Amino acid sequence: EKNEASLRLQAEAARNDEAQQRALAEAARAEEARQRVLAETARNSEASLRVQAQADAVRSTQVARFLKDMLNGVGPSIALGRDATLLREILDRTAMRLGKDLKDQPAVEAELRSTIGEVYLELGDFKKAEAMAREALRLRQALWSTDHPDVASSLRLLAVALAEQRDPACEPLFHAALAMRRKLFGEE
Repeated sequence: EKNEASLRLQAEAARNDEAQQRALAEAARAEEARQRVLAETARNSEASLRVQAQADAVRSTQVARFLKDMLNGVGPSIALGRDATLLREILDRTAMRLGKDLKDQPAVEAELRSTIGEVYLELGDFKKAEAMAREALRLRQALWSTDHPDVASSLRLLAVALAEQRDPACEPLFHAALAMRRKLFGEE
């Protein structure tokens, strides 16, 4: 009877160990399933953020294009002799906001600075055109290699602004812009 009780205890202990092992295995499966759900959620979140970032980039490009077209559309050559005071005020206010409003979008900021610089040139405000061109050039050189069409465009804009002020520093900039364009596009 002692032997039989001992065997029953051993069998009970084995059943308890087996039940405990099953419970641990079930807990491990539940944790694995939870980890799979977390991983899938993270993948979905990452994909959603990537889609949002792409949409934001497209929107920024569209806004920049719209503003560029708008600024070109109200340029002095379009104004046909009308008072350009309002245009100057709009340009000045816009120029002041660019650095802080577009600090995380240097390509858009450079494009708008270049456009504003062109309009300042048309208005005959060569100092402001120079300032816009210098900043657009700085931003573009930080974004791209020195051999990039936008860098060449900024070099040309700066050279024109300096030439209008009779600054001899314009000449090497014209040469650099031309050399870069030839390297990029050949003899056009």
